[in-house]
Amino acid sequence: MLAIEIEDIKKFMSCLLIENCFDSFFLVRAEIKTAVSYEIDGKQNASFYDTDEREAFAASPYIRWGEIKPVVMNMIKGKRLPVKMKISLLGNVNRPEFDYNMNVLYENGSLKLVTNVSSKQFSLEKPDEGEWNRYIIESLKKNGIAPIM
Repeated sequence: MLAIEIEDIKKFMSCLLIENCFDSFFLVRAEIKTAVSYEIDGKQNASFYDTDEREAFAASPYIRWGEIKPVVMNMIKGKRLPVKMKISLLGNVNRPEFDYNMNVLYENGSLKLVTNVSSKQFSLEKPDEGEWNRYIIESLKKNGIAPIM
């Protein structure tokens, strides 16, 4: 597990909500508190899609962040910052036995990322968090965001 504080909140939020930095990730859950509270369950509703479209669920039961971020952006745009925002994303990693998570928490003017790797089933094998953490740090740096650990 890695906890990262983000100083340049504006740059990170632009990367998250406007640019395509995390579009390939999957949304597990989002909680947004503005004038009202919103909760988004990232699991796709199969009944909403045509039979052909349901084949995309093979990759993940969750919706891609790139598809849902315009909805989230509409919830928070305006003159005031959200009171709180918590977004849980799964990395698009080709290791089906593990979940590669990145959690974004904005509250009280502070933005933190917490990464972790968890096993989907009981296993004696310990997941390699180092590779995932390096990927997240390099992605932040590549997008001009200096992480503080």
